[in-house]
Amino acid sequence: MGAAADPNAPYPPDKSPPCLIWEFLMTAMSVTRPAPAPGTTATAKPLALKMRILMIGPPGAGKGTQSALVAAQLDIPHIATGDLLRDHVARRTEIGRAIQGHLGRGELVPDEIVLDLVRRAFVAAKAAGGGYVLDGVPRTMDQARAAHEIALELGMTADVALHLQAEDEELMRRLLARTGLEHRSDDTDKVIRHRLELYHQVMQPVIAWYAQRGILMSVNAMRPAEQVYREIIAALEVMRPLVDRVPEALCRPVDRTEARRRVRPCPDTYHRASLMSRHRRHP
Repeated sequence: MGAAADPNAPYPPDKSPPCLIWEFLMTAMSVTRPAPAPGTTATAKPLALKMRILMIGPPGAGKGTQSALVAAQLDIPHIATGDLLRDHVARRTEIGRAIQGHLGRGELVPDEIVLDLVRRAFVAAKAAGGGYVLDGVPRTMDQARAAHEIALELGMTADVALHLQAEDEELMRRLLARTGLEHRSDDTDKVIRHRLELYHQVMQPVIAWYAQRGILMSVNAMRPAEQVYREIIAALEVMRPLVDRVPEALCRPVDRTEARRRVRPCPDTYHRASLMSRHRRHP
């Protein structure tokens, strides 16, 4: 019998390491944590603090809900660009006044402002341990590349891009229900359908780019929010030990949607889970 392999040793140059995505596919749904070494105690947190996650998906897929849940579970900052923009407006900072000016003229907030806020949030996240869940950026390929450049400069590039997938008809149902709850008369069936069409048009190349880089993980978001959350956490827990050891070029995208594509959520489950997540505190 030869000596046992050192799990911390680098992979031989003549052999490809097991891709973290392959490892994920083999074990994501049957995670078994190793016993703690003698004389040590198991950590209470399932994942290291430095996991860096991009949360992407169409309107109504549950990005805000899942980002908040995952960030709370991993004890890492939830960087929600919409919240950052609203905070600056509310505090009437210099950036906030600039944002308000653009919004008052019916303009989109320029990428320079949004990306400046992302840079500041990355710096703060790095000081807090190096992990984050980024929600709200990117919305275009230009934003995706610019955010990646900022992350490269700061040593904060994403480990995984979590793509929440759902059929347009389900997204329409959710968004129309949300419109009714918020008493918004401007979000009509026609307007929402146009938003979804625009999302697919603009984000398709971004999603393809993340897949090409090997960091894309697609999850079926048609199910209740709590089920989606549990699958995400199980997958991340398996991926975490391999993130720093497997070169990005050797990874491949994962599509977790096929096995559950026909599963439909119960009526109003998504909205109840979304409201509950705002008040639930996770360890």
